[in-house]
Amino acid sequence: MTMLGKKHSEEAKRKMSIARLKQNPQPFAGKKHSKTWKVKLSKKRRGIYFKETVKMRGLHDRMRIKIPKSKLCQDCKKRPSFDLTNISQQYKEDISDWEWLCRSCHMRKDGRIKNLKNQ
Repeated sequence: MTMLGKKHSEEAKRKMSIARLKQNPQPFAGKKHSKTWKVKLSKKRRGIYFKETVKMRGLHDRMRIKIPKSKLCQDCKKRPSFDLTNISQQYKEDISDWEWLCRSCHMRKDGRIKNLKNQ
């Protein structure tokens, strides 16, 4: 049975809403966050409040926003750049410690090309 072109009555909508809440109760429904929690959460999302918990992927994502992508690899200047790489391998949040490289230059600088050739 399809409902094409038909609408549920208000009574049916109310019953479906109650049934859905019984299946998946929402413990925070109708509750509001305090202003201090909102400030803390916004700082956390920006990485200011809990810097030590930012993982490598999160740091890469944050630096992608801060550093504009170059058209060509910053090392060989021949191919388009795809990877945002960390120069010192210490994953600092310093913009000068990051560069855009093509995939082969990235693998060469990380030492992964040698590993592939050895296998």
